[in-house]
Amino acid sequence: MLIIKVGLIVVMIIRMVHRNYSAYQSRTQPNIFIGKHNIIEQRNIKDTIELDSISDYKKWKSVSSSSNYLSVEHSDVEIAWYEIEVDKATHYIGLIRHGEDMYQKLTYTTYETEIIILNGKFYSDSTSVKLKKLDQEYLLRSREISLGARVSI
Repeated sequence: MLIIKVGLIVVMIIRMVHRNYSAYQSRTQPNIFIGKHNIIEQRNIKDTIELDSISDYKKWKSVSSSSNYLSVEHSDVEIAWYEIEVDKATHYIGLIRHGEDMYQKLTYTTYETEIIILNGKFYSDSTSVKLKKLDQEYLLRSREISLGARVSI
């Protein structure tokens, strides 16, 4: 019984250390998609026919990303959330939507520091999306915090 208890404690500690290390690693190695991007151009090809009028539910309006998640805002105001994996060595981005089994794998190319082009199969359509990073000024990052007030007891 003592061996089982010690074994369970060791397993729990290893899982906790692994989870914390993974979270630390994702924060220290940010991906290039972090921030908000507007869609400059989007082309979808289905069955070798280019879709000129992409239906609103497939048309992307903007893309926002944190270190682990990417959200796609569609023209019909729906927002789709995906877990994101970025492989900088092979220039692949993997996306999986919560509750789905289909793993979307796209290639990306960067131009200058603000333009990203995604290419590949997205669900059943071939797609090419050109993104431009927005230069947003976040108030919490740009304001200085002053601790000038003194408290006396």
